[in-house]
Amino acid sequence: AGAVNWAPSTAMIGALTLTGSCSLSVSGLQAGGYYTVQVTQGSGGSHTLALTPGGTGGCTTWKVGGGGGGAVTPTTTAGAHDILALLYDGTDCYVNYRGLFN
Repeated sequence: AGAVNWAPSTAMIGALTLTGSCSLSVSGLQAGGYYTVQVTQGSGGSHTLALTPGGTGGCTTWKVGGGGGGAVTPTTTAGAHDILALLYDGTDCYVNYRGLFN
């Protein structure tokens, strides 16, 4: 819960469990890099995930596929698994968010 900054150094795959509503920023990305985060809905469910600008080597703007308008909607069921995949172009993050991997 709260604010989470993911700064992948060597691992291009991460995991995040939502134990409350949270905001995610990323930093330390490499231009042209492709990254994946498994998002798990914690107990109680219905926690939200906001995408926020990151620091150096982070997303200035999150561009979410499917008309997401920079926002994602995690599956609300407790224990549900979603996948956030992103491509970093050196400025912006292009995101594909898929849910319901149960």
